[in-house]
Amino acid sequence: MDAQISEYESLLDAADKKEDKKEIQKKIQERKEKQTKYEQAKKDLETSGEEQISLTDPYARAVILQRPLSHYKFYL
Repeated sequence: MDAQISEYESLLDAADKKEDKKEIQKKIQERKEKQTKYEQAKKDLETSGEEQISLTDPYARAVILQRPLSHYKFYL
């Protein structure tokens, strides 16, 4: 994420048109928001004591059925 943000910032410095700058600034903001979201998920994982976390369904867990395949199991 940091590398992508740095890349977009260097593009922003080189951009001449206002439209290009706005588009690049939007991408930088999106990456920063994703980075914040993933950092929070990492903190949640560390504090929960769980080995894995699902960002879409809190009850989903990866189950290895045959190596190297993974499937997700949902508990209702």
